[in-house]
Amino acid sequence: MSGTYWIVNDTRYDNHHGCLTVIRNLENAMRTRGWSCGGALPVGAKPSDINRYLGARRSPDLVIVNGEGSLHDEGRNCRRLLAVCHELQKKYPVVLVNALWENVTDPLAGKVLRGFRSVYTRDRQSQQEIVDLDVDAGCAPDLTFLSYPSFNRDSFEGSGRYLCTDSVVRSWSDSAYQYCSASDELDYLTMFTPTVTHKRGISGYVKSAKNVIYPRLYSKTSLRVPPKYRALTSMAFDDTYDLLVKMQEYDAICVARFHALCFAIQQGIPFLVADTNSRKSISLLAELGMPEDRFTIARTEIADLPERLEFVSSAYNSFRSSNEIFCVKAAESINSMFDQIIGSEQH
Repeated sequence: MSGTYWIVNDTRYDNHHGCLTVIRNLENAMRTRGWSCGGALPVGAKPSDINRYLGARRSPDLVIVNGEGSLHDEGRNCRRLLAVCHELQKKYPVVLVNALWENVTDPLAGKVLRGFRSVYTRDRQSQQEIVDLDVDAGCAPDLTFLSYPSFNRDSFEGSGRYLCTDSVVRSWSDSAYQYCSASDELDYLTMFTPTVTHKRGISGYVKSAKNVIYPRLYSKTSLRVPPKYRALTSMAFDDTYDLLVKMQEYDAICVARFHALCFAIQQGIPFLVADTNSRKSISLLAELGMPEDRFTIARTEIADLPERLEFVSSAYNSFRSSNEIFCVKAAESINSMFDQIIGSEQH
């Protein structure tokens, strides 16, 4: 069976390498199974946005909701996404994939969960939270694990340099950027693309203008701008392949974003996990069987980065083989998930 589907929570509009990879892999997975994407609702959309983005589209055979990092606590995007799903469930078959689910207490949550045709989380802790609500849920790792370029690090002899990424937590990004700028050993990388390719209304054009103007102001004047824009002038990439090539140059990486962690695992690069805004990175670390006390760092410990990164650059070797196996099984699980989703539409 082939058909048309819609994507809900299209995170490409974040213009972030992890989100770009997630949606690219989702579309490729459906395309290889004979399905075509008939429309997409951007991340952060409200129920009132449904007609704006999808109203003129042909009705889909299936709606796929990309849960990604949105469904946790009581964040604005969490509430909006639940409300959007509730509206779409009234008319269409809807499935939830790639979901984080953590401390969701919105009164609508239980009803929305039961309204999905099927539910798949990207970690077992999220799966268990949903099962505890008496809702069946499958589990398959983050969609970035479905397909990615890989590089052979067997000949890597070490560079004596380390990398630190930006974070969804503003305070970490600020502190890390300042620390790396003053360090002889550390470089700072933003996971955002310097070019805003995916624009959502006027806000997309404002974001695009900021990405051009702020870095220029920083490079030519003494005006202080947020670290995000300063980093765009030093180390930022439009192409994910180029970003992954750059990551290969370092002995270890402090990953302060979930998808930076995913990329490091896929590429076999030693990593140290920094605090973020949910348990998503810690949950993935648990899936790998890697001890939290050895491979995580708190926001207050940023001055310890060089020492901690030097430690994990050697300690990681004990987990390299098992992580490679995880990556292979992850792709198998994700393919199985898509096969099950498509199979359920054939009956």
